[in-house]
Amino acid sequence: MMLSNKLRKRIRLLHRDIGYLCIGMTLVYAISGIAVNHINDWNPNYQITQSESRVEGLNPSLGNSDIQSLLSRHFSLQDNIRSGYRASVNEYQVFLKDGSQLSANLVSGTVSAEMVNSRPLLQALNYLHLNHARDAWTWIADIYAAMLLFLALSALVMLRSGNLLKSRKTWLTLTGVLLPLLFILLR
Repeated sequence: MMLSNKLRKRIRLLHRDIGYLCIGMTLVYAISGIAVNHINDWNPNYQITQSESRVEGLNPSLGNSDIQSLLSRHFSLQDNIRSGYRASVNEYQVFLKDGSQLSANLVSGTVSAEMVNSRPLLQALNYLHLNHARDAWTWIADIYAAMLLFLALSALVMLRSGNLLKSRKTWLTLTGVLLPLLFILLR
């Protein structure tokens, strides 16, 4: 394709400026993309920690409200308890509003805790990446995708190349196109 030097210069300037605009969005999508790609290995939105501790005063003869009060004081739960019930005569389960849960052995006083803590930054990035925001964010994401298309295509014409078959850009571009196609064909 024969382009004038003036047009190539304009394409380079646009490529540079659009590239700068895309940096922030690329970071959002890259970071959350890595997190979401490994969702089978870890939860990118929450950190779940398990621990065990002993709570003095627990015993099977206590009423449900007394058990909840003891656990609330020991774990500093304040008003975070969503519900609780006696799973058996000797075991009490507590569910917290944030998704955490406690399992108390009323005979031994041992409490197993599974605490859920959010990862606010990753949670926000994943919210955008997975388009849970919808509405205006869909338009922003579409514009970003169009800018990426422009960057990809403009990169092909910014610099002159003599023999296209020997051109580095030709072989790298073909590799970039063939790699996803290969994965699709081999799935």
